[in-house]
Amino acid sequence: MSVDRLIFGTASVGSRSSYTEFSKTASLACSLGISLFDTAPIYGRGLSQKYLAKFIKKNPSLDINVITKVGRLIKVDFKTLMIYFIRLDFSPIFSGMVTLNSSAFCLSDTCISRAKYQIYKSFNSSNILTVLVHSPDKGSITPELLSKLDTIFKSNVSIGCSDPSEDDYQQLQDCYKNDFIVQVGYEEFLKRVDYQSHAGHLVINGIFRFNQDNGVSLIDLFDNIDKIRGDRKTSFSFGFYSCEVLTHIVESYKDYASSRQ
Repeated sequence: MSVDRLIFGTASVGSRSSYTEFSKTASLACSLGISLFDTAPIYGRGLSQKYLAKFIKKNPSLDINVITKVGRLIKVDFKTLMIYFIRLDFSPIFSGMVTLNSSAFCLSDTCISRAKYQIYKSFNSSNILTVLVHSPDKGSITPELLSKLDTIFKSNVSIGCSDPSEDDYQQLQDCYKNDFIVQVGYEEFLKRVDYQSHAGHLVINGIFRFNQDNGVSLIDLFDNIDKIRGDRKTSFSFGFYSCEVLTHIVESYKDYASSRQ
C-alpha cells in the first residue's frame, strides 16, 4: 500500500542525532514508501540539509523529492557556537545564512541568492519539488517578491509558503491561483478556513505532537483532516523520529487508508 502522502520532516536532524541514525531512519522511510522529504538550509543549525543531501547521494537508486525553504536565517548564540565547536564544523557561519540580531527573517536579494546557493550545492534540481517562503513575517509576500523568486529559481521548481498570514495567502492565490503548496501546523489548520479550503496541495505538520499531547489517535486525526479537506490533495508531515516511532506512524496511516477502502 502506498504511503506517499506521508512526508519525512528533518527540522530536528542534527540537533539530537548522528548521520548514522538519520540514515537508518531515512532508509526505513524509503522502504516503507515515503519519497518526499522536507528540509531547510537552517534546520539542525545548518546540518539537516547536509545530512539529507549526503543520504540522497549515497542512495542514487532511490527516487527522493525534496521540499526546501528560503527566508529564515540561523540565529547564532552561545549554544549554537558550542554545537558548531563540538561538531568541528563552522561552515554554516561562512554560508551567510546566519544572523546575530533578533530578526531571523530576511528576503533580500542577497539572502535569497545565498539560500539558492546552499540548496543547489546540496541537491540536483531534479530532486527539488518546491521551494517555500519559510514562515514569513506578516505582509512579506508581494507580487514583486514572487516574481523575484520565480526568476531566481527559473521556474525549475514551484514556489509556495509555510504558515502564511491571511493577506500573504491571498497574494499567493492571486499570483498562482491554486497551483502552490502551503505548509501549516495542525492546530493552525483547524483555525483557518483558507487553509482548510486551499484547492492546491496542503502539507500539515504537528500531527504526531498533537496526538501525543492530547491523546487523540493518529487514525482519528487523519480522518478529521480528510473530512475537512474532502478530495483536495493533502499530505501529512512527521518530524525525524526513531525507527520505532516511524513504523508506528506508517502502520497507523495504513490502517486508516485500509478503513477508507
